[in-house]
Amino acid sequence: MTLRALALASPLVLQACASTGAVQEPGPAPVESGAEQPAPSTLEEPAGDAPVAEPTELREEGPAAAGPAPTAASLGAFLDAWHAAASVADEEGYLGRIAADGVYLGTDATERWDKAAFSAYVKPYFDQGRGWTYVPSNRHAALEGDLAWFDELLTNQGYGQLRGTGVARWRDGGWELLQYDLHFTVPNDAAREVVEVLSRSADGKED
Repeated sequence: MTLRALALASPLVLQACASTGAVQEPGPAPVESGAEQPAPSTLEEPAGDAPVAEPTELREEGPAAAGPAPTAASLGAFLDAWHAAASVADEEGYLGRIAADGVYLGTDATERWDKAAFSAYVKPYFDQGRGWTYVPSNRHAALEGDLAWFDELLTNQGYGQLRGTGVARWRDGGWELLQYDLHFTVPNDAAREVVEVLSRSADGKED
């Protein structure tokens, strides 16, 4: 009883798809012409070893080319552009730099706005072309991973010196504001007077 020789195909090489994690199986390897082997005459007479193609080496591809990395310089440019957008009532340039889950804290204790509420506050002013100008200086920042914490002094024509602090997140190659807190700076010599004013306001004795 004779058996037909089975053609030997090269082992399947699994190719990892880096983007989706799916595994793709290539089709059978082609059989070279002229490589046909004679069938054995009996079971006791095995055919000579058929040539087996060496498996393709499985190479680990390096990571995809990384995009720009977050830096203190890019954060500074981002914040400067954000303040500049407010100065010219640029709604997209200003609100567009705040994250969807961002929060803005104003100078009044009641002013804690999520993005939707802050947008509703800003839009009527910007629609009239009325912005506000805060000139930043003395900025400090600390970066860790895709997050940055910063503080800066601000100068405004009407309110004088203020301070802004915040948290920004690096996402899709750019920064977005997660939180910004604007508050007045109070000289130590005036602290008691300011506290008295705040106390009277809390007691309802001030308009």
